[in-house]
Amino acid sequence: MATGRTFMLNDVSIIPALGLGTWQSPDEEVYEAVLTALNTGYKHIDAAFCYGNEVPVGKAIKDSGVPRENIFLTSKLWSTGHTRVSEDLEVSLKNLGVEYVDLAIIHSFLPLRDLLPDEDWNYITTWASMQELLKTGKVKSIGVSNFSTYHLEQLLKAPSTIIVPAVNQGVQCQIYQQCLFQHRTY
Repeated sequence: MATGRTFMLNDVSIIPALGLGTWQSPDEEVYEAVLTALNTGYKHIDAAFCYGNEVPVGKAIKDSGVPRENIFLTSKLWSTGHTRVSEDLEVSLKNLGVEYVDLAIIHSFLPLRDLLPDEDWNYITTWASMQELLKTGKVKSIGVSNFSTYHLEQLLKAPSTIIVPAVNQGVQCQIYQQCLFQHRTY
């Protein structure tokens, strides 16, 4: 059974300390895992469009009988969606069969360059769009994932940043990034 421990985010939303991740789970497996998790006390389900299994995750949420307001649901914007933040959220909401997510996250600071309208577009521009999601009522909190200290500092210094990310899920360390991206600046 899941713990009842929670944390208060900087926007005063309450997030369960323990959640079920759905990455790399085939449809039948993720359906059963989410259903079992919710029926044994888990309150946080972590999903993402790029996992390719949002539909069975949503079906399990519905079939669990647990009221939606008792579930903390996270979804993530993949690197292909940096210029289509609102549109990609709508796809995830439809796939999950819900009206809102509790937390929407930029999955990576690194957008796929060949999909960007110009070379000045970056994660800071994407964050400006993420902030707009809060006005729709379809997202309660926004955050980032896989951001290094450097990327967070740049984001927080940007004039367009009005809202501080509520979470940084999956912190990148500098050595890893230097090896992976060979000292390129993004």
